[in-house]
This record gives sequence, structure tokens and C-alpha cells, in this order.
Amino acid sequence: MVDVDRIKAQVAAARAARPREPLLLSGIGRRETRSNEHAAALLRSHLEKTGLDLQALERAAGSETPPTPLKPSPEAAQAHARRLARAAKVRRGLVQAARAATERADRALPLLPPAEIVQPAFIFARPAGMLVQDNLASDDNWAQIEFKGTDGGGPPGCSVGFFYVWTNPTQDAIGLSVDTLMGLVGFCSATAKRSFTGGIADLIVTVGLAIYEAEVLFVARNDVVELRALSFPLWLNSQTNPAIVDTLIDLSYDPLAVSGGGTIVVEAEVYFVYSNIGDAEGVVDFAGDFSRITNPNMTFTPKPIILT
Repeated sequence: MVDVDRIKAQVAAARAARPREPLLLSGIGRRETRSNEHAAALLRSHLEKTGLDLQALERAAGSETPPTPLKPSPEAAQAHARRLARAAKVRRGLVQAARAATERADRALPLLPPAEIVQPAFIFARPAGMLVQDNLASDDNWAQIEFKGTDGGGPPGCSVGFFYVWTNPTQDAIGLSVDTLMGLVGFCSATAKRSFTGGIADLIVTVGLAIYEAEVLFVARNDVVELRALSFPLWLNSQTNPAIVDTLIDLSYDPLAVSGGGTIVVEAEVYFVYSNIGDAEGVVDFAGDFSRITNPNMTFTPKPIILT
């Protein structure tokens, strides 16, 4: 029986020991924001000295009709589910073949068969409140999330992770590789709203694995979507760059070393990082009728290692 509270405490301690390395996008965004704000203050001051009524200009611009969000169609969601099922079936066949080969092999060094964990210990979304619904069941693990990010002083991103736990059943150190499949169906967008100075919105969707021991190791990162939207100054139209996300990604990493009797925690994570300049926002919507983030299972394949 997995002690979920203990695992969560271990994860929190590991993240505190090595916080997520800031993505380049966030750092650039903050530097560009300071430069943009300084230029805006100078321009505003100059125009006010000329007697130009900036508030009247803003009122004259009138209201905008927001764009209609894109949504995955039922047909697209069904096709995604079929692709996911086929990919999971192929993966399971490979695991079963590897397990059978392990049982037949006559080896000088005994080798444990692959372990397929069909249900994570828990699903965790950050920040709190973005998780709409989740499900934990054999080969049917998914989460629905939604989030709207602005530069309001919070973290420049959000994430949802599926956490798996594997314990070395032997007293000897053993090598280990991990492999999992992630499915994403949903919508995201970057919007630079119209304003006096204009704006820039960036949003990146990335998936990867996080290995938790004394520290946290972020590996197997794959960028899925990268969006940028720019709006021009003086209250011209807002600009939105939307995207339907519909993809399957295989994540794997090796070699890992696990001590005798030791336990390893692996997170399959989807991370959304945004950087906004001016009046801008990033929107993540994987909570619609046909939207979700899926992680059927994770395979842990032991490998012999020789310690010198």
C-alpha cells in the first residue's frame, strides 16, 4: 500500500531542494516587460504634455467582440481515443514479450521482469483550483484542467502530473528505465489585448518526466505547442493565436539506479508556461466535453548494473 501523504511530502521536499529551472521564455518575458513599461511611461508622459486626451481615445476605440474559442470535435476526440488505445495495446504487447523473454532467459545475472503500473498513486495539479475533474482506474487515468494566466504576480505557469511509485524488491542496486504514454486533447491560446502600449503573449505546452529522489530531475522534455500573439499600440485590435492540441507522446528515460529496497517516484507531467507583456493572457482549456489529459500507465523495466 502506497503512503500517498508520505510521497507527497517527499515530492514537496525534492522540489524545494531543486526548484524547477526557469524556462527562457519567462526570463525574457520579465525583461521585456520592464523595458515595455518604461517605454510606455515615457510615451504616455509625452502625449499628455501635448494635451492629447488619452481616455477619449480609449473610449472612441469602442468594445471588441471576443473570438469564439476553438473546441475539439466529438469526431476528433473519438479518433484520438482510438489512437491512444492502439498505442497502449502495442506498448502492452512489448511489455508482455519482454516479461516472457526474461522468464525464459538463462542469465548469469538474474533480471526482474518489467513492471507495468496501470494506475498512478495520485494526480496533482498546480496551482490549486485548476483541476476540474480527474479519474484513477486501471489503464484509464486522466485529468481535466482549465487555467487563465496573466502576469498577476503568480507563477508563470501551471501543470498537472501523474505520480507513480516503484520499489526495488531486491537488496541489490538495480538499473531501471521508465516509459509512459501521454495523450492530450484540448485547446489553448495566447491573447495580446488591445491597449495604449500594445502587448505580447507567449504560451508553451511541454510534457516530460520528473524523477524524485533526494532532488528532482526533469528529463524527457518535449515541447508540444508554442504560441505567440502581438497587439499594436493605441488601442488597435487585440490579437489571439489559438490552437487545438491533439497529440500522443511517448516519454522514456534510462538509466536510473535504485538502491536495494529503495523507492523511486516518477511524475508524468504536462506543463504550461506563459509570459505576458502588457495586457495579455494565456488560456489553457482541457476541461470541455471532449477534452482531457490522459496517462494510461507507466512501465518500469529493471536492468542489471555492475557497481565498481
